Amino acid sequence: MIETLYSLNILDTSLAFLISFVLGILFGIALEKAGFGSSRRLSGIFYFRDMAVLKVMFTALITAMLGLMYAQALGLIKIESIYLMPTIYVAQIVGGLIFGIGFVMSGWCPGTAAVGIASGKFDALICIVGAILGSILFNETFHLIKPLYTAGDQGVLFLSDSFHLSKGLVAFLFTLVGIGAFWGVEKIEQKVTGKSEYLGSQFLKTFSFVLFVFALGLMFISGDPSKSVSLCPFLKQTQPISLSSEQDLLQRVEEAEDHIEPEELSDRLVSGSQGLLLVDVRPQNEYSRFHIKGAVNILLPDLSVQLTAYKNQGMVVLYSNGMTHPAQARDSLYRQGFNNVYLLTDGLDGFVDRCLKPVSLRSEPVPAEFTQKINEWREYFLGGTEVQNNVEELSKLTFKVPALIDTQWLSENHTKPNVKILDLRSQPEYNTSHIPGSLAISPESFRGVVKGVPSVLLPAAILSQQVSLLRITPDDFVVLVYGEKPHDATLVGMVFERLG
Repeated sequence: MIETLYSLNILDTSLAFLISFVLGILFGIALEKAGFGSSRRLSGIFYFRDMAVLKVMFTALITAMLGLMYAQALGLIKIESIYLMPTIYVAQIVGGLIFGIGFVMSGWCPGTAAVGIASGKFDALICIVGAILGSILFNETFHLIKPLYTAGDQGVLFLSDSFHLSKGLVAFLFTLVGIGAFWGVEKIEQKVTGKSEYLGSQFLKTFSFVLFVFALGLMFISGDPSKSVSLCPFLKQTQPISLSSEQDLLQRVEEAEDHIEPEELSDRLVSGSQGLLLVDVRPQNEYSRFHIKGAVNILLPDLSVQLTAYKNQGMVVLYSNGMTHPAQARDSLYRQGFNNVYLLTDGLDGFVDRCLKPVSLRSEPVPAEFTQKINEWREYFLGGTEVQNNVEELSKLTFKVPALIDTQWLSENHTKPNVKILDLRSQPEYNTSHIPGSLAISPESFRGVVKGVPSVLLPAAILSQQVSLLRITPDDFVVLVYGEKPHDATLVGMVFERLG
């Protein structure tokens, strides 16, 4: 499987720069060899004297299209590993007209102008300067033209989707158009200039035949996970779920390509990873109480519509309290052609337990390096300005707290930052189920050997240090959750009494 710089999220690394630099040089050499270092040759297409631009560009488009589709069909690359430009009708039509006018007036486009500069063409330098000034003007006036910038935004849209045809047939028809264009422009050149280099030549015949065969082959191989092979490959399959789609889905689950671990998600969010959309599919009230920093709230019925603009672009991660609903939603979206949707392993509960749970409350020793990571994650997700402001505001609230609280009171107040819940049950019981946001702690951690006497409540100085690790302050309301041993709550209550 080929991984791209985009899918590996390393576009901003020195390796990516080096590869881009080498490819840029090779691309420039190819343009120069094609004669694109001359504005006369470039502008010749507008006078039907030299159709090199159309020949080269059409050849590049068809070669790239066939190569990519075969690579995808053979399982060498996944479409979600490639950045797909969204379709924005109005903006792209207007942009295309502006670009075309500039091309006609200057005889250059930005890429060929760079080649022209390397060839010592002064007019190419003028064109590049104009492009730079135009970019600056665009940025400075973006607030004015922003409505145009997004006008007609359709997200990622394929011709096969618009015309309800299979991708193989669309590629075949596009190749036929290209072959016809190759022969047509040779005929035009012969009529205008009196000569044609390739019209009727063995090269053009062979080249056209090879393109025809490769394009035809695309319609008979399986590579589109949302389509099934049929004796009639010309029409897009109407079955919403195909056998190949289900098999591919199960294969991705087997290879653990359907989910992302909480630790990896935390690292991506903290590092500001580009192309990552985190979606909370819980009800609005639960999202408002607490959600992972950076997440957006989209209800399950609205997912396919709201995520259209992100279809097969970057990474979309779904999460809820658990994994059931995100898994069902992820599978549904996959059958709709979304190949970049993942679910968060263990859901929000697992995220809190694995990434935000203090080291002091973990049952197993934590290496120093991972301890540092946990502290970084806690600082990022829990130490932001928004959380601090909420704590400061809620800490001023006063309400009567009974010695024994009921579930109604707890459900109304457990999400308030100044309400701390300590779960005194055993670790297995806590792992099985617990109140969201509660911290597991063993009552025995508050007892020890004092002056040779075992099982004695520790001195206040030591207890103060332990409680401070829980981020409990004198202004907090502490709720103790016990299991079959009420005396555990009594012991911990004595701890807070000793601390005053």
